[in-house]
Amino acid sequence: MIIKIWPNSGKLGTIRRLILALGVLFTMSSTLGADKTSATHAAAGYMPWTWNSSARILEDNSNMWFADVNGDGKADMISKGEAGAWNAGFVYVALSNGTGYPSWSWDSGKRMIDDNSTICFADVNGDGKADLISKGQAGAYNAGFIYVSLSNGKGYSGWTWNSSARILEDNSKLWLDDVNGDGKTDLISKGEAGAWNAGIVYVALSNGTGYPSWTWNSGKRMIDDNSTMWFADVNGDKKADLLAKGQAGAANAGFVYVSLSTGSSYPYWTWNSGRRMIDDNGSMWFADINGDGKSDLVSKGQAGAENSGQVYVCLSNGTGYPWWTWDSGSRMIDDNSTMWFADVDGDGKTELLSIGQAGAINDGWLYFSLSTGTGFEPWTWYSGRKIINNTTSLWLADVNGDGKSDIITKGEAPGPTAGYVFVSLSTDLLITKYEYNAAGQIKTVTYPDGIKIYYEYDKNGNLISRKK
Repeated sequence: MIIKIWPNSGKLGTIRRLILALGVLFTMSSTLGADKTSATHAAAGYMPWTWNSSARILEDNSNMWFADVNGDGKADMISKGEAGAWNAGFVYVALSNGTGYPSWSWDSGKRMIDDNSTICFADVNGDGKADLISKGQAGAYNAGFIYVSLSNGKGYSGWTWNSSARILEDNSKLWLDDVNGDGKTDLISKGEAGAWNAGIVYVALSNGTGYPSWTWNSGKRMIDDNSTMWFADVNGDKKADLLAKGQAGAANAGFVYVSLSTGSSYPYWTWNSGRRMIDDNGSMWFADINGDGKSDLVSKGQAGAENSGQVYVCLSNGTGYPWWTWDSGSRMIDDNSTMWFADVDGDGKTELLSIGQAGAINDGWLYFSLSTGTGFEPWTWYSGRKIINNTTSLWLADVNGDGKSDIITKGEAPGPTAGYVFVSLSTDLLITKYEYNAAGQIKTVTYPDGIKIYYEYDKNGNLISRKK
């Protein structure tokens, strides 16, 4: 990971910036002569580990999910017995106690899921509890069937609904999101490549128990076979809108498309960028950067390009993403570093998290950058040592229900902690805060220990005093 130094902007003046690099704190000189920034904030953020299972509770290849099974606002842990084991296909639930997952509080007692079946968690009936949804695996008698098990508040007592017939092709993708804003999660799919309905989009609105039939389809190809699809709330009306990117090699390669949900369907694209906005291999995410309830667009420059590793943000205007409203200005992320987005401090804005890439000096270090409301400030916090062994074994979920995303990881095999579960609760950040006057000059600095420094200027904008 590159620890980026942000150049001073005109509005920010010549404030000292804190640079986090190689575990050492450096400070830039300031023409304002501000007092030395306290380093105590480096001990906040995620301090591994606030809880661990103290013993193996997961097999090496067991999957994990985090969702609120009992509706108390805390993310519970769910797992499935791995293929070939005596408990293959069993489903397990460990309800959060606010700090971690002391034991499995429920299990299905028998196989519930085929080894290669897809499983998802979403609120099908709008009661605030995460329900279990699965798709029959390819080659089985129930291939393409959809199954729902409504949460009973403790676990999943068998399938409460199933489609009774194939409704999805083996390679058709499925998404679960709230299309009509009623608080129930709806089912969305796309016809698979090569089929008669390739690229057609389908919606099945939840009836509170399951998905009896497709309630809408686009009637014609809407998505290219290799185009990526996302669902996010672009206009803040609580309905999931459809987004796509033009596939590589096509005339519209790298174009961004939006179809605002009507509450039951997706009309042919309601907005598009009209030009390439994303490189063919550039990554895209949708997250609420400024806390206005609309999903903003975030991207990273692709490896080998001039803007490789730069981070870009385009704030939603309620209909689409006209152009990038902020960028990091230089490389911020290594080519092979993974990125996540979550609300670390509970302010309603989404933060950027990353892990140092394998083989680098900061391999396995965890970083996050708080949202400024328009983009991301320099790395706000970093772990200072390796705490994540494998990027596929990191989850972000609210374990204690305080509105902040906590981190969860699983011990890597082979090793003494293989199958252990670790939790680190997000702690309040101790960050130096700056306030400015109407001219953009620094007015007050509040340090993590509570000390404040006040700045006064004459009518010409010259600094005349600095005092506590």
